[in-house]
Amino acid sequence: MRRMDTGADIIWGGSAVSHRQVAPFAEVLVTLTKEQEIKLRCEANFWRSQHRQALVRLAQSEAAHRVEMARTTEQSAAREAALRSELEQAQGKIRDLQKRLFGRKSERSSGAEKNPAADQKSSRGRGQQPGAAGHGRNRESHLPTQIEVIDIDCPHCPDCGLGYVDFPGTEDSEVLEIEVKAYRRKICRRRYRRTCQCPGARGILTAPPPARLIPRGKYGVSIWVHLLLSKFLYGQPTHRLLRDLSDHQLTLSAGTVTGGLRALAPLFEPLEEALLGQLRREKQWHADETRWRVFAETEGKVGHRWYFWVFHGPSVIHFVLDPSRSAAVPIRELSGSAGGIIICDRYSAYKKLARVLEHFILAFCWAHQRRDFLELANAHPDLADWALAWVEQIGQISEVPMDNNSAERAQRTPVVARKNFYGSSGHWSGALAAMMFSLLLTLRLWEINPRT
Repeated sequence: MRRMDTGADIIWGGSAVSHRQVAPFAEVLVTLTKEQEIKLRCEANFWRSQHRQALVRLAQSEAAHRVEMARTTEQSAAREAALRSELEQAQGKIRDLQKRLFGRKSERSSGAEKNPAADQKSSRGRGQQPGAAGHGRNRESHLPTQIEVIDIDCPHCPDCGLGYVDFPGTEDSEVLEIEVKAYRRKICRRRYRRTCQCPGARGILTAPPPARLIPRGKYGVSIWVHLLLSKFLYGQPTHRLLRDLSDHQLTLSAGTVTGGLRALAPLFEPLEEALLGQLRREKQWHADETRWRVFAETEGKVGHRWYFWVFHGPSVIHFVLDPSRSAAVPIRELSGSAGGIIICDRYSAYKKLARVLEHFILAFCWAHQRRDFLELANAHPDLADWALAWVEQIGQISEVPMDNNSAERAQRTPVVARKNFYGSSGHWSGALAAMMFSLLLTLRLWEINPRT
């Protein structure tokens, strides 16, 4: 059988059917023209070339895909690391804010932290132990004594009515009292009449008047001492102080107090100079500064914020009130000194002082440094062991006081005053406040009672 198809001869090879399985068209013979063969070969070569090119493009695409996947993976890892770092920083900030808001204000360890067994119940009770010798009451024997004698009206026997007679001795007890009262001090100056006839002698001689703190002033030394101590040592505002005096039947006006303090201010200037001279002779100082308000216009300055600088030496505490917080203040304060060690925080003004005055050495407060390590341990738990190890070693690496607490404690007095009466009404009152803080805290440093 023969079939013609597009110029090709198809020949069926025999009519016998084999019993073995053969592929379809395996025994079919096709007859092609030369032109058709060439055409088919060209087409076959073309598609083989296309296949090879497709394989090359596929390999290139796979290689590019692998490179892109590697780059994407690297970028994703870097992004993940950055996000983890941001998350860790955010969590550190959250822990820091939670500690600031809800944590303990003191950095001191509790007893349970220092001693894990401290939370176990102790068999020893609190307070005075039975059978132990006590310290007894403080008799305050240095105070003056006012004796009160209490009698019984008509002591007699309740049965027969016969009276009692005095028995030697008394049964004594003590009660501590305090009495604050205002009184008028009447000064009587004796007068004398001459008995001679000398022409140059005065006919009547009168005893000289006592010296007054303020010429022709109505109020005595005790009142001004009370006003100065109440205001500058105990931080009592003027209006509250005047109300307290009014309750003691002594009436003063705010204007009288202001005028009196202004008249007293020059009397403290020699003490101020002596304190500054002693400060410059020291070899070691604690330094700090805090804000203070002066409600007076100052040329070239906007606002009322001034600063109290404190310089705490071994024997003197000196305050300086200045409108600026620049390095010019400590440089001016210590420029007459031979040099020494300044214990301070890391404020840049002290660093400039050390650059300008080369004979000064700065010892930064390790309480601030220690706080940095604690905040680092709190913000980055992976560095906690390293940071806390440094905290334990801080106390062993310094030969000067480890903290600036002396200056910060000295600043507590003006800070309390600032809280209660905000600041000073003028330049003169600010200067008076600085002199009084210097004088009163130096007295406290030497454990001298300012009232006596």
